[in-house]
Amino acid sequence: MRRRWSLFETCMKSLLPVVTIAVLLAGCQTTPFGMVGGSVAPGERIVLPESGQQKGTFETRDLAVAYRLDRAGGNLNVDGTVHFAEYLRVNFGQIRNFNLGVAFVDAQGKVVGSRGLANIAWQVISLDGTLPFRTGMQLPPGTTSIAFTYGGEVRSTDSEGSDNTSIWHFPIQK
Repeated sequence: MRRRWSLFETCMKSLLPVVTIAVLLAGCQTTPFGMVGGSVAPGERIVLPESGQQKGTFETRDLAVAYRLDRAGGNLNVDGTVHFAEYLRVNFGQIRNFNLGVAFVDAQGKVVGSRGLANIAWQVISLDGTLPFRTGMQLPPGTTSIAFTYGGEVRSTDSEGSDNTSIWHFPIQK
């Protein structure tokens, strides 16, 4: 004899995939856990123009980001190119799972949001080239400056085995 599904069981079977997907997508939010409310030192901040364009270069030991900001009211367009440092190109050659992001910072130095700019997920690319990016976004209320963040894993390409190390820059403190 076939059993009839109750209304509760039918609803649960229908909603379970939807709830599972919603939970997984919540983990993909643009603001990493613990970033909002953190502080960024003045030397790490790039002050945004009130309107119009601004060009600059953000540099660390690992990379240089040549960027252009274009602000119109509460909207910001960011485009640029990531150039990896020579020591990475010579000693490693490849990068994987790289993420370049931007933290939005208010006048008191507190992080009010964040956004990804360039992402290499589950891929390996050569460090010989550059990594271009372009994105538009709405600024969170109170944003007066930004700070770049990044993280990734560089890999050796020699035939004697694989040598990996992580690179990262996260200027946000609790």
